Order: sequence, then C-alpha cells, then structure tokens
Amino acid sequence: MARGPMMLMDKIFIIPLFSANTQRYVCTNVADLGSLTGTDKRYGVYFKWVPSTYSVPEILRMDIELYKQNVEPTLVNISLYEKTKVGNYVVTCNGYFDKDCISTPSKIQNMITELIKR
Repeated sequence: MARGPMMLMDKIFIIPLFSANTQRYVCTNVADLGSLTGTDKRYGVYFKWVPSTYSVPEILRMDIELYKQNVEPTLVNISLYEKTKVGNYVVTCNGYFDKDCISTPSKIQNMITELIKR
C-alpha cells in the first residue's frame, strides 16, 4: 500500500460543497509543492468531479501544509480551492487541524467535511 500523500491517488471522496452533500470527487494527482518558509512541507491534492446532477466545480485542489514545531510536524493548514473556467484557483475554505487528521483516507474524508462546515 502506498504511504504518505500518494495513498490518496484514485480514491473517491465526498466533498459537500454548496450543499451537494453526496457529491463525489476522485483524487487524480498528488504534487509536492515544496516549502514556503523552510520549516514547512506542502502538497497539492487534485480532485476531479464524478459527474452527477449537481452543479459543482469540476476540478478542486486541496493544499496540505505541514508546520514543523520542534522536530515533528504537529499542525496542518488545509486549503480547498476550486478551479475557475479561466484556469486559476480560488480558495473556497481553509482551516488548521491536528496532523492526525491526514493519517488515513477516512480521516481525510472527515476533515474535508468538517472544513466545509466551518
């Protein structure tokens, strides 16, 4: 089984944007986005809409930024973006979570739902 962010590839997540509470997205790519400060690590997780009757963004990106405190990263900043028709990404929601929230796909699913409800 893949470890780290690559474990998300091809997994389906329910991302309930705009009250589309059963809308599904598949993870299509996980990219290492490097570091902004030298004390963090950033990943971009890309999702593609699984077509249904909802009118929702076709492509989403979730940035996961791990902050190092002392030796081990303990806090993550999660930002969810939608890709617009002109190709740029616009933030829809963001928040801070404990690092454990990204340890498994099911915890990530719960974290995404909580993030959107905030």
